[in-house]
Amino acid sequence: MKFLKGTKKPVSDWVFKPTSCEKNGVLKNSNVNIVAQVSPAPYIPRLAHFTVSIKNNSEYDLQNFYAMANVTDGISLTNLGEMFGTSWRMEKIQSLRKGQIIRFKLALRSNIDSVNGSVNLVISPTSNVDVPESIKLSLLLHSTVLN
Repeated sequence: MKFLKGTKKPVSDWVFKPTSCEKNGVLKNSNVNIVAQVSPAPYIPRLAHFTVSIKNNSEYDLQNFYAMANVTDGISLTNLGEMFGTSWRMEKIQSLRKGQIIRFKLALRSNIDSVNGSVNLVISPTSNVDVPESIKLSLLLHSTVLN
């Protein structure tokens, strides 16, 4: 247990609880499998690894689509090793050949006392998250106190 600087109020460290989600869907006439996972970062409280795998299970190449992620208040998405992040990330994927898997790995970072939020992922044919053809996943985020 730590103490806030200048106070006697204890601050407990916590870690993200591991969670995952898998979903199959159709994007631009291609069958797509998406796996998203959150796992606590070893030895670093309040930090987790967010890993996304997208596989093209179709007979056709998949061209020009978007992977977008956002998080709830108090959590940020960062590249691994970076201190500052944002609540929203978007990546354009130029091409995913048939049978190919692409993986993204980001970090989730929090500065709040505990977390009860979510990380949301959208795979979309356009940069608009509300396109009906979009494939959406949501992972609920929870924390557990370190002993």
